[in-house]
Amino acid sequence: MKVRHKARAVLLDGDQLVFLRRGWPGGSAYCTTVGGGVEPGDADPEAALRREVMEELGATIGPVEELMTLTDPGGATTVVEHYFLADITDMDLSLRHGPELADPDTGDHEPVRVPLDVRAVSGLNLQPPALRDHVIEHIGTWAVRSAGDRRLGPVQETAGQGALSVGAVTFWDMASLPSALPTLQDDPTGRAFGLELPPGALVDTVHEGSWHEPLLWLSDKPVGFGDWGRASAARRAVGLLPVLIADPDGKGADPAEWGLMPDRMSYPGDHDADDVLAEYWAGLAEDGPGESGTGSHEEPPWPGLAAGSDEFPEDPDSAAEEFADMISDGDGWLGQPRLALVPARRSADIPAVIGWSGPLNHDNDVARLCAVMRSWEDRFGTRIVALTYDQLVISVAAPPRTQEAAEALAAEHFAFCPDNLYQSDTPGIAEYARERLLDQYVWSFWWD
Repeated sequence: MKVRHKARAVLLDGDQLVFLRRGWPGGSAYCTTVGGGVEPGDADPEAALRREVMEELGATIGPVEELMTLTDPGGATTVVEHYFLADITDMDLSLRHGPELADPDTGDHEPVRVPLDVRAVSGLNLQPPALRDHVIEHIGTWAVRSAGDRRLGPVQETAGQGALSVGAVTFWDMASLPSALPTLQDDPTGRAFGLELPPGALVDTVHEGSWHEPLLWLSDKPVGFGDWGRASAARRAVGLLPVLIADPDGKGADPAEWGLMPDRMSYPGDHDADDVLAEYWAGLAEDGPGESGTGSHEEPPWPGLAAGSDEFPEDPDSAAEEFADMISDGDGWLGQPRLALVPARRSADIPAVIGWSGPLNHDNDVARLCAVMRSWEDRFGTRIVALTYDQLVISVAAPPRTQEAAEALAAEHFAFCPDNLYQSDTPGIAEYARERLLDQYVWSFWWD
């Protein structure tokens, strides 16, 4: 079993704590500590921590004090997180750097200040919960320590970003992408964005009441031929991505009836597709279809991610539009789907953004599955085309062309959605690969 070490810090700056706010358009924001993985070039976790603090805050820190260690045994990888306490000695936000900040798909990494106050920390969605509890328990001691500090206040930042104060919490504006959906409340056709949307409504109903902002826009009537293509203008204009909402089994035609859980979702960019699938594979090996697909319970080790295509024979967005038009006549297996628009960075993120709970019995954090679908986007040109209460339908621009390649991908599908094999007429890996993946431009998944 692999062991991955991470180093993180609860940072003090005068009489304030400094965290990072993570989030993405339409998703559930949360706060976490500065830090990350221990790399091969790091001498030890403390060295890794100092590197991460500079990358994520442009800051240097003084002596560190070890606070706690959290261990997540996982499936194929055990993650050990080392938490430290340290004072910031200098900070210049213009010095922040690293792949997370350069890639918009990783979401927002906004520095957040909170006073050394139990109520202020309790009001944050600070993750993980064990860290939040530890901070609340010890914050009084840190406040006394801060009161004796020689510095009169927090160090001065020299970045060109403005600060936004919300209650007792300060956020720096790091060009996060706001959702355009609230504008549709007063402008239902989207003319302000150059759109001509059909009649529809905003959906903000979740499993417990209402979300703080709309999660999606949903058309009143079934989708028509060409509607998907016309909705693509919303993607280009304001980052609203199309998806079809269907109810072929009578389980709920309105996402407001699905028990959406955006508050329980993490961010897809925080997960590695290979690690997620390896964990699923390890957990399912005992009762899986077996190496030969006969239920022998002798699964081989996780084979790793399948190779994808270097070039896509068709544009992935065009492939998605073509498939959406094919099923827009209302006579197909998805019934009469309606068009939805979701404020997501990429198609693979849509389930996490709205808090879709279809795979709840497999994983209650669908963002982990979205991380896998991000990888499929990169390797096979996939796009999410339709969602039902418990089904997911994906278009594929570059499916596997050989049985060997299809079987390699079938292992991923089994880990991703075991019910695709358990409860189907293609229970074996080889048969599933031949019938469901080889030269197939549509993948569908269903979780019991």
